[in-house]
Amino acid sequence: MKKILKWLDNYWYHYKWQTIIGVSFAVVIVVLVMQFASKTDYDISVIYAGPEAPTANQTREMENALASLVSEDMNGDGKKNATILNFFLLTEKQKEQKVKEADERGEMVGFNAAEIQDTRNSFTTHVFTGESMICLLDPEWYDLIREQDGFLELSEIFDSVPEYAVDGFAVRLCDTPFAKFYNIFSILPDDTLLCFRRPSTASLLGDRDKENEKYAKNKEIFKSIVEFE
Repeated sequence: MKKILKWLDNYWYHYKWQTIIGVSFAVVIVVLVMQFASKTDYDISVIYAGPEAPTANQTREMENALASLVSEDMNGDGKKNATILNFFLLTEKQKEQKVKEADERGEMVGFNAAEIQDTRNSFTTHVFTGESMICLLDPEWYDLIREQDGFLELSEIFDSVPEYAVDGFAVRLCDTPFAKFYNIFSILPDDTLLCFRRPSTASLLGDRDKENEKYAKNKEIFKSIVEFE
């Protein structure tokens, strides 16, 4: 036993940092493998950014409605599913309104500026580099992305641009036949805009044919929302 302890002590003295680095590297690899193995690949990934924070049940109901538009298994996992990435973001005017409403109820409300900024950074990063193509956005966040040429023009999606389009890039979600049929979407503000983003920078680095096919199928789903029957 003493020989073993002496050997371990000698080993630790000479190879301490090599061991620490090696173990740390192994832990990182294991964590990444576990995350990859547990990751669910969705047929549709939609971004919502605005002043509402849907509950888990509300989000699931909206996701099920979106999944109903999937005509075929797009990712080969044997399922037809959708996910909504919620980014809770408030404009300055919305913050003032929530403070006013809280005052009227005799309550106090506060906002974490750093957390909101982090959420905003995550939102813009995902729009330009993530996999989500269909966006449901508050007008202010819509304008932020539109100014950076982030959206595809409706004329590039539809043979005839919907009459209720708010501009050349978006329609109000509440005006779509889809949102009128699936009432769950009424939990989002009436001014929530539905738009479709241009291909992300990340898609240029992957399998071009696969990304183009995925982009085309998501565009068809976007059309299905607007032309829902």
